[in-house]
Amino acid sequence: MDKILNDLKNTVSKKRYTHILGVVKAAKLLSSIIGEPSNKAETAALFHDYAKSMNKKEMLEYAKLNSINFDYIESRNKELMHGRIARHVANTKYSINDEDILNAIEFHTTGRDQMSNLEILLCLADYIEENRTYPGVEEIRGLINVDYHLALYRAFSNTIIHLISENEIVHTRSLEARNYLLDILNKKGICA
Repeated sequence: MDKILNDLKNTVSKKRYTHILGVVKAAKLLSSIIGEPSNKAETAALFHDYAKSMNKKEMLEYAKLNSINFDYIESRNKELMHGRIARHVANTKYSINDEDILNAIEFHTTGRDQMSNLEILLCLADYIEENRTYPGVEEIRGLINVDYHLALYRAFSNTIIHLISENEIVHTRSLEARNYLLDILNKKGICA
């Protein structure tokens, strides 16, 4: 862990490093609520924004050199590329081979259909970490005490609404993740 933390300090901005540590803290807290191993949650959280400080040109060059293919929507949005690159770095540079951890890293921004509990945990930790101050974050933090699926459902719904209001493209995986969470909530009888 010390090597990863040191490498992160030299790779990302100070603000991003603080955010990553906040996500690690939130992930540890959520691991006890969701029932995921704390060490897996911490590892995924440490790597989730590893590539976030790269600019779009650097991301595209890294992807080309390492045969990473972005889908059409990802290729148009730098904010969606970093998860796939961070997954690659975790796997190749740090020998992280756990598919669940790697998937959580890759899909932490968009989510996806049939998300694992670790994927849900990391998405939610990224939304609620203590340094986040966007409108609605306190509501999402509070919903964790009701149901963590509901909290992430609301977070995705708010993000989708925000992207639409800004006339931005919404990744289909985010829509699928929202629908997946809504189906879980409906089966539990929880009104979203």
